[in-house]
Amino acid sequence: MNQMPIDKVLILDLETTGLNPNLDDVIEIGVILYSLKYGSIITQFSTLLPTQKDINNAYQTNFIPIELANLNNVEFVQCAIDYFLILIDQAEFIVAHNAEFDKKWFGLDNKLLPKIDKHWVCTFADFIWDKNQKPTSLINTALNYDIAITNAHRALSDCLLISSLFNRLFERNILLSTFTKALTRSDESSLLIYANVGYDERNLAKEFGFFWDNFSRRWKKFLKSSDFDAEKYSYPFDISFDA
Repeated sequence: MNQMPIDKVLILDLETTGLNPNLDDVIEIGVILYSLKYGSIITQFSTLLPTQKDINNAYQTNFIPIELANLNNVEFVQCAIDYFLILIDQAEFIVAHNAEFDKKWFGLDNKLLPKIDKHWVCTFADFIWDKNQKPTSLINTALNYDIAITNAHRALSDCLLISSLFNRLFERNILLSTFTKALTRSDESSLLIYANVGYDERNLAKEFGFFWDNFSRRWKKFLKSSDFDAEKYSYPFDISFDA
């Protein structure tokens, strides 16, 4: 995909009022411009974004009051978006944990965040973390690499966890090789699969990396085709591909 040496990537995370981009809003964005070559943060930035929503349905996750998100005025928000665009232009790739969720909030009609014409690499689906037995949450991945969790589920905090993970790989001289493999995997097709389990079997679904989707009311996960081929016979429950 990219024959030139990879260096600058933009680590990105969002906090939203819910899970549906068509019904909910982004109320915080955090980004870190990171150098893979030097294993270091170049610059970092986060801001709250205003919303027309009366309630933050994700408050128990991100603890952002609607009133706080609405403190930034229009001029400030436009400056923030302009700076965000500059950082995007500086980066070769966008990096996010669960990128499939984050990328769908950009370029929507009547929404603040612009379309991003950059390739995304997911630290959940694309990266193979050598200290993870299987793809897992960002917090669990950080803990597996002995990284302290101080303020989870704010946008910049999650970006800092990813940069700390990159630092760990850089210290072992495997950051560029790990990222290059993830970049190759990012071009591989993904499958959306569902675990057909009842309430009593929910922990089995969790053990295999499925997460509960409130909209479909089912346990689901995205999986690379090669990963599915490797583990499809190990599920102790039925699976399906229907939506």
